[in-house]
Amino acid sequence: MYPSISKITYNFLDGTVAGTCTSPHSNTTSPCIEGSYSFIGNLSVELTDLRSNSTTSIHAVSKTWRFRDRPPKLLLMDEVGAQILRTDVTKKGDCTQLKVCVARNSGAAIIAPMGLILIPQMDHATRCTTPEPTTIIIAPTTTIIAPPQPSKWR
Repeated sequence: MYPSISKITYNFLDGTVAGTCTSPHSNTTSPCIEGSYSFIGNLSVELTDLRSNSTTSIHAVSKTWRFRDRPPKLLLMDEVGAQILRTDVTKKGDCTQLKVCVARNSGAAIIAPMGLILIPQMDHATRCTTPEPTTIIIAPTTTIIAPPQPSKWR
């Protein structure tokens, strides 16, 4: 049984990703995944599983998957054309939910792209649940002081 991935780190300056795994038997951690990702063109992720020395290449089918006013929508495939991950919206009235379907036995290969997908989902959910600012126009006030009226009772 492989140790479980306990931490993924993304370097947004150079487009690299690294993962740490925790062994279930000894509770020790060690590097277990490394690779790179790119948003240029289609989302693509290249990962090496350091435990088995196997490499996986995953890419989005469409270049357009991040939207300003909608959740991320994409289909990820591996190097042989197998579908690895697909996102969809199932509750149109709840912009905070994103359905993610993952192929069986995808393993650690889906962990890194999943984090990259959740970033625009978080941005979308924040935008759609934040009320629009209300504009209040405050007119300047003017105080008029009337001159004293002559008293009838003097």
